[in-house]
Amino acid sequence: MPPDIGERNHIMRKVSLVLAIVLIVGCLLSSCGGRTYKAFKTDPNYVPSIDIDNSVTFQDFDGESVTITEEVKNIVCFSPLAAKIISGLGDAKYIKAVDEPTKEAVSVLNVITKDDIESKGRDAIPTEEANIIFIDSTYDVDTLLEGVETPIVVVPENTNLNEAVTLIRIIEKVLRSTRDSVADAIETRMSSASQASGEGGKFTAFIDLGMDGKNFKTTGGDTFLSEILNICGCENVFADQQGYFTVTADQLVEKNPTFIFTVSEKLNDYYRIKGLDVINTVDRLDPEDELVDRLVQVNKDYFQYPDLNLPEAISTVFGAVNDYRISQN
Repeated sequence: MPPDIGERNHIMRKVSLVLAIVLIVGCLLSSCGGRTYKAFKTDPNYVPSIDIDNSVTFQDFDGESVTITEEVKNIVCFSPLAAKIISGLGDAKYIKAVDEPTKEAVSVLNVITKDDIESKGRDAIPTEEANIIFIDSTYDVDTLLEGVETPIVVVPENTNLNEAVTLIRIIEKVLRSTRDSVADAIETRMSSASQASGEGGKFTAFIDLGMDGKNFKTTGGDTFLSEILNICGCENVFADQQGYFTVTADQLVEKNPTFIFTVSEKLNDYYRIKGLDVINTVDRLDPEDELVDRLVQVNKDYFQYPDLNLPEAISTVFGAVNDYRISQN
């Protein structure tokens, strides 16, 4: 016997309620399930916090909070810079998977090849096992890691000093580092060098990152190395260019910088160049004839990445510039 009108209405109300619940749940799942933390703030004044329960809280670029409650022991790292920082803090053992560029910075068994990424996409990356993912912005992160809910730190291409400080601070907090904060040390060196150098005029400087045949590898004005020069009272003679490139000896002579900071171990390459005042002029620091060296050798690790070596890089450049400034007074 078919149900009467009242019973049919009661059944319809139940069906409608079930459909509404399914729709609401579906909306909630679709809005929560696809959340991807694309990047974290690189504001130099931003300090990630550690809560009383030892969870670490960050903010993403949208201002939303991201909290990591579990101890980080499984890191996917597709960023040589992040890998260098993690390794420098003594925690390379927590990096469980890297891409091919990053394997040069840290030794890890699980290397995800470019072919794997191109053929398998997200499935090639062990995202579900990871506590956190570090990845360079050169990747199409939105596509590659779409829907991944593991916190993701996108490392900016050509990372500047403020971004590097924030990245180091995030890694220090995530790994619960108990050593003195390198991020704090960098900020202190930057502030001290900038204040001390701000009173005088700017000198000119050239950064030599190694010989390439008969040419010199160097950098333009948009890199962290130029920033170091600026805060130490110098201007990059090739500041009008961008990125990393090579110049000839003739181009270098034409610029005739006050300082040359070189990672080369063969200074004779410079003494063969005619017309460089940095080679041909003798400056003196005090009446006792202590010489001021304006051809400055720098540990190549200091100029490779804006990593944990930044305090030493800043101190090396500032020390040379400050000695010369004193010699001129």
